[in-house]
Amino acid sequence: MDQPLQLVTRERHANKKWNRSRGYSFAAKTNVVPIAAAELSQAVRSLPLAFLESEGRQTLVALLGLLPGQNLFVAPDGRWLGLYVPASLRAYPFRLGRTDKQDNYAMVVDESSGLVTDLGVGEDGVSFFNEEGKPAEETQKVLDFLIKTKRSGDACARAVDALQRHELIETWPLKVKDGEAEKSIAGVGRISESKLNALEPEAMVELRDAGGLALAFGQLFSMSNISVLTTLAQAHAKASAAQAKRMEIPENSFVGEEDDNLKIDWNQFLKDR
Repeated sequence: MDQPLQLVTRERHANKKWNRSRGYSFAAKTNVVPIAAAELSQAVRSLPLAFLESEGRQTLVALLGLLPGQNLFVAPDGRWLGLYVPASLRAYPFRLGRTDKQDNYAMVVDESSGLVTDLGVGEDGVSFFNEEGKPAEETQKVLDFLIKTKRSGDACARAVDALQRHELIETWPLKVKDGEAEKSIAGVGRISESKLNALEPEAMVELRDAGGLALAFGQLFSMSNISVLTTLAQAHAKASAAQAKRMEIPENSFVGEEDDNLKIDWNQFLKDR
């Protein structure tokens, strides 16, 4: 059986084409994503950022859900409910994957996405390769974006390493409301503001030069966005309740009574706090 992620090659994809995803249903169970340095200024405005540790090394991530396998930013119809879409989700069905050689990467595509078809199927789609056997223009743009994001991710990793060297990352005792209950989110880290303020000038300069200072302040700033997860969780709960009960629709509702298929106006839910 073929693996879903396949290396993009002329041999395999010369007679195939791809389509962009029209939504984010593919990420509906993704509750954390890595954040790259270049997107930090946008991500901190709408996403709660935290640190996750794996094999002794910390990674900067955006928290997208309160539970494993839950992405509150994805509506049931696949729309993204936030103000900013993380870069790691924007290139789907493509990503960079490791090759057999250490530290080498190549473009791979998720062939289980339903977005890869033969050239003769349907009218929509972008060819993987042009007539000269080189990546088609749109394919090359995606590859360039992936490479740029990877380099930016590496820069972020170096900045996080600097924060870790100075022991500035501490456990975040994070608790959020889920309905009437309060849930603890374990295993996440945050910047220790007290340790950051106590750093010697030389250490501050080192952090600044490594990009760690901006990242530290950005993570602290983003913590207030944790309330967005609570708001989205409430919106999802209301939508689920509305669908389950098929409640009577008020005359001036955003859903028409004559509509047999209940449609959810997510903007309405998100305004109703």
